[in-house]
Amino acid sequence: MPSTPRLVLFLLMLPLSALAVERPDVLVVIGAGSSLPDEFEDDVGEPLSFTLSKSKELAFAFLPMDRVRTELGYGGAMAPGSCVFDNECLRKTRASLGADRFIVVKLAGTEAEVDLTVTRITDSSVTDVSRTQKVQGGAAEVINVARGLAIEVLEERRATVVVTVNEPDAIIEVGGVRLPEGKRRLEVKPGSYRITVSKPDFTPFETTLTCRPGEQCAASASIFPLRQDDLGGATNDTLSRSLVISGWSAAGVGAVLTAVGIVYGLRSQELSDELDAACIGTSAIGRSVCDLTRSEADDKAAEGREAARIFNGAGITGMVLLVAGITTAAVGHGIAPDDTSVEVAPVSMGDGYGLLGTVRF
Repeated sequence: MPSTPRLVLFLLMLPLSALAVERPDVLVVIGAGSSLPDEFEDDVGEPLSFTLSKSKELAFAFLPMDRVRTELGYGGAMAPGSCVFDNECLRKTRASLGADRFIVVKLAGTEAEVDLTVTRITDSSVTDVSRTQKVQGGAAEVINVARGLAIEVLEERRATVVVTVNEPDAIIEVGGVRLPEGKRRLEVKPGSYRITVSKPDFTPFETTLTCRPGEQCAASASIFPLRQDDLGGATNDTLSRSLVISGWSAAGVGAVLTAVGIVYGLRSQELSDELDAACIGTSAIGRSVCDLTRSEADDKAAEGREAARIFNGAGITGMVLLVAGITTAAVGHGIAPDDTSVEVAPVSMGDGYGLLGTVRF
């Protein structure tokens, strides 16, 4: 198949009620290879254009080629930019024209046996729909077969993936195919597709969609800026420093509380000893005989209970903080600058931010 066609006919086919719309719904390109004679081009090109435009199955109106050439700035098959046999070039043309359905009819071979290829150009070569057939029997048979193949590739059911995202410049990939900037839709073959949405310094988004023939499957993605100031960029050095500082701070508070608890614990024991020493035994009726009055004994007992309460609250809490603080500081000291055993992963937060803060040892 030659790389440069000698004949290219552009057909814009629009819905009957939308002839004034600038962006075409269907664009058909017909290209003939240089091995075919001029007469064959005349016999096939114009009749095929007319047949496709009048097809009941397609139900689209025909826009004259001279008007198409004027509106598209098309200068002919040999002009720079003509690429009817280059699908990737045509894909760019499709994107620039905004044609949702783009059909390419390619004629090659000889007049006796025409190699006919009809391709529906989509967003990706993975989802292109193509039919190829060798046709004998002259121009009339080529026209008939091309019409049938064009209808087949148009009517083959596809699914459409639609991704909405809160960041307009986010990078979207559908099944490994990256969508052009600003594009949120992709025609795909029915099946399951991995959807990823990303942006530098933002939390990534990932999901899987299962798309059925003729249906639209949608994903709504929300990505948030990473809050770098919480962990200073979440490097090992800053993480280590944060753990050391918080650990020794907790240990310091724990030491103070432990000291307070010890003081009150000793005071509680002292009061208990005083009460025990003041009592010299029991009376004949079984009551304690003490050197203290009842009021004095009650005061010392109340003071002892308060001291014991403070010891239990402050002392025990302080000891727990002391041990936990020392342990945390030790972990912080143990993180080396290049320690790969620490993994910092993004976590989505409820206030519209992300946080780097999952640590695994």
